Amino acid sequence: MAGGFPARLSFVALVLVAAGLVVAAPSFLDTYLVNILIRAFFVAMAAITVDIMWGYCGTLTFGQSAFFGIGVYALAIVFTEYGFGTWQAFAALGATLAVTAVVAALTGWLSFYPGSTPLYASIVSLVVPIVLVQILYSGGTFTGSSSGLVGFESFDLDLENWFRLAGLGLIAVAVVALIVMRSDTGRLLAALRDNDARCTYLGIDTSRIRIAVLTLTALVAGLAGFGYAAFGAIAAPENASFTFGTRLIIMVALGGRGTIVGAIVGALSIEVASAYLSGSFPYVWELIIGVALIAVILAFPDGLVGVFRKLRRGLTGFRAAEATHLRPPPLRSWPTRTATWRSRFTGLASISAA
Repeated sequence: MAGGFPARLSFVALVLVAAGLVVAAPSFLDTYLVNILIRAFFVAMAAITVDIMWGYCGTLTFGQSAFFGIGVYALAIVFTEYGFGTWQAFAALGATLAVTAVVAALTGWLSFYPGSTPLYASIVSLVVPIVLVQILYSGGTFTGSSSGLVGFESFDLDLENWFRLAGLGLIAVAVVALIVMRSDTGRLLAALRDNDARCTYLGIDTSRIRIAVLTLTALVAGLAGFGYAAFGAIAAPENASFTFGTRLIIMVALGGRGTIVGAIVGALSIEVASAYLSGSFPYVWELIIGVALIAVILAFPDGLVGVFRKLRRGLTGFRAAEATHLRPPPLRSWPTRTATWRSRFTGLASISAA
């Protein structure tokens, strides 16, 4: 991570403070809010994967909801069909990773063939959750059809431990994502986003890199879905739907794309606001949230994290974030000396000053 020792020390301190808050928070938060935040933590993990694909790789993706849904249904189907136990838990986890990896690799192969465009990749990602939901609808009692799967036995943890597990898991995902995105790997992804053609010209296999990133982020989204279903003991087609994929994109846009932290802020804000407004205004809460989101995104194109950064720097006004440019290092001014050299070629002499 760039920035030297002071920046790294500040980063470690912030992580420790966040972990301490997660451990202590269940003691002073009410049960309803704790319940909401546990689900929001798992959703925020999926939002981080959208931020990596969109904010760092430059591909607007709706398909992360499909991978989240695969994790949800892998656990729900195994626990419904075979009951709950140690081997069933490992089987559900293995099914989550295996199916997610295969679907993500196939999606990446279809999306990022040489010469494909970001628009084409976005359209492919849009089709994936639609197809998956149709499969779930046609699954009958195996998938629960439109009603989903409910009532299966799951992990016996109390609410406080679920909160700590989900919260610390979110912190771990965020820390790994921040470290990777601030490393040479993150700079490479930013280069792919800003000038894919130049990277290809330099010999970088951009298609393979994008497929690898999609597969890795899909695995994280699948594990987030696994945890979401394990806590709630319910699986619904909405967990894998295009609507949920759009919701993840809105979360990233609200918080600020290309920041990782913004995805978390956006996810937690929308999930908590939705839970409270749906109870107070059951018929218009979606309209209220929609209008508020549009107003915030139009007023602050860089998201809430972008606003905070500019306020911290003491800047006035808001402008679009600058694109990443790859600039060569500045030329050094070397002392010159004059040297005379003589070479003979076919009887000719040349004198050059260097």
